[in-house]
Parts: sequence; C-alpha cells; structure tokens
Amino acid sequence: MLALPLAGCSAPVGVGLDSPDPQGRTIALARVSASPEQSDIPDLIESLTSADPAQRLLAINTLERMTGQTLGYRHYDPDWRRREAVARWQAWWLERDAVASGGAIP
Repeated sequence: MLALPLAGCSAPVGVGLDSPDPQGRTIALARVSASPEQSDIPDLIESLTSADPAQRLLAINTLERMTGQTLGYRHYDPDWRRREAVARWQAWWLERDAVASGGAIP
C-alpha cells in the first residue's frame, strides 16, 4: 500500500482565542459560539477587534444571542466605528461585572 503525505491537513498550531494562528482562533471562537458561557464574554468582546471579518461576525452574533443586543456593533463597519462600539461593549461588561460583584455602578 502506498502512503501519501497529507500536506496541509494537520491541525492548527494552537487552538485558542489567543492563538497566534488565525485558523486556531476561528476554531476556538466557533467552539465558544456553539455553547457560550458568561465567562466567555470578555474574549468575545476582544474578538470584535479581529482583523478577520468572519471572526468579528461570529463574535457579535454570539454576543447578541447571549445578551439580546449589539450595542451598535456591525462587523463590516469602518475600523473607527467598530472601535467605538467595542468601547461600548467594554463599558457594558465593566458595569455588569461591577453590579455582579456587588459594587456600585459608576
């Protein structure tokens, strides 16, 4: 039997939302999206800043499914507009986290 090399069929170097490999980040984001937990929200918010529009779309769709809101974020908007929306998401998370911790809302 002849063994053929399977070039390009290996798993990504690292699978995780902080992976240096774009494919690894996408795989991790898809896993999070399939069964998201509240603890995933900071990573999803960070994924809104990705250079990859598919990662941004998956992240905002997951956040919207989890929270019922987009806070004006659209994955196809210009960078400056996405940055503004990401800042709203970060502020939302900090406020929510403060309330959950028993702290006062600023």
